[in-house]
Amino acid sequence: MGKALEIANLSPRVIIIGRMGVDVNIAQGRDLFIDEVPTTDAGEDFMVESTHPLFGLHAGYDEDLGLITHRVGGYLVQAY
Repeated sequence: MGKALEIANLSPRVIIIGRMGVDVNIAQGRDLFIDEVPTTDAGEDFMVESTHPLFGLHAGYDEDLGLITHRVGGYLVQAY
């Protein structure tokens, strides 16, 4: 995962879901376990621009690993 984050040239927060007893290397200040993530009231609205990044997927092989970024507007409209 570290190599993908370097290539993407971003400083994201990484949410880790522990499973199957696998030990995970935690990067201080970047990584959070799922139970440490702050939550918001379901009734609160949160507004961002339609071009705001929603999530990214890493595609390709080691030699040409690239990032596909899905933006809020396009992805949510298509999912709807």
